[in-house]
Amino acid sequence: MRLGVTLVGRQAPVRKRFSAGRRGPKTSAEVWLTMLFMSAPDFAPENFDFDAWRRLAVNDPQAFFARREEAIEACIASHPHPEGRAQMRHLQDQIDGLRLIAGGPDRALQGIATLLTDHLHALTANLTELGEETRRLSGLLKQVQKSSSNGA
Repeated sequence: MRLGVTLVGRQAPVRKRFSAGRRGPKTSAEVWLTMLFMSAPDFAPENFDFDAWRRLAVNDPQAFFARREEAIEACIASHPHPEGRAQMRHLQDQIDGLRLIAGGPDRALQGIATLLTDHLHALTANLTELGEETRRLSGLLKQVQKSSSNGA
């Protein structure tokens, strides 16, 4: 079964579906936990047990945070390139910093969402620039091919 997340409005309840079939309004912190852990390979939607993680967080917060750290490190380590791992580590450090100063999970989530939105805007700008450079190089290549076929 696939995970679905629907956000309605800025402060409205969140509805999601887990592999266990559980449905209902969720807090933004619960959505954040789900999305964080789903980024690691071991936490694919069909394998992620939100209720087990929630029980661990409630019953043994120290074990929860230790396991959370392991999952984050496993996700970062799974990146095939050292530069990617460094970028992921930097992003995680930013997220951890935001969580420390936020004062609560909802504010942390808002800060993290803003951070990720900023990263997506930067990526979009880079992709746009790459597309423009690709078109420019393609035009130059056509000119070189045309002049080489005319001179031959």
